[in-house]
Amino acid sequence: MASRRYSRILQAARYYAAIDNYINYVKDASRHSTNIGSGDPRPESIKLYVKPFGRSLATGQLIEASASAPAWNTYSAKFANRTTATPPGNAGLIIVPEDYKAARVKITTGKSANGIVKTSRVTGMKYLSYGGKSTSIPFGKGTDNAETQETAFLELETSIDDQLSGNYDITLIREKI
Repeated sequence: MASRRYSRILQAARYYAAIDNYINYVKDASRHSTNIGSGDPRPESIKLYVKPFGRSLATGQLIEASASAPAWNTYSAKFANRTTATPPGNAGLIIVPEDYKAARVKITTGKSANGIVKTSRVTGMKYLSYGGKSTSIPFGKGTDNAETQETAFLELETSIDDQLSGNYDITLIREKI
């Protein structure tokens, strides 16, 4: 029986083969580009405009963000008063800060409830894959200027919940200032 004193070392020994497989994967450049160009084309992107939670703007100014057009077409009604596809009348009112990312709702649909056992091409280890497709849509303050990201997210989550069925996740991606 192994001593508890060396249990962490013995536990790590299980991953030696995975580490070797990873190093070989990194060294062998021919294995890296096997799937390039074989996936689905990227969906069209649409410009959207939001009022940020943690940044002050002048009256009428909005920050530009984007989402995929199919996602926006599916969920736009749920984001009324928080995200708009209509730019402000004056182009000078559109702000595109380099250091800012709008809060987003990430929606993952088509997930498996139990997961499917798969083997990693990189490490050779088994893992559970739950599948699914994800998309995200930016959002900002609604009509209440004192509103927090969390409050806004909970309202959006509740309204999106009503539209979805099956296994799905709705996640908050916090605003980055």
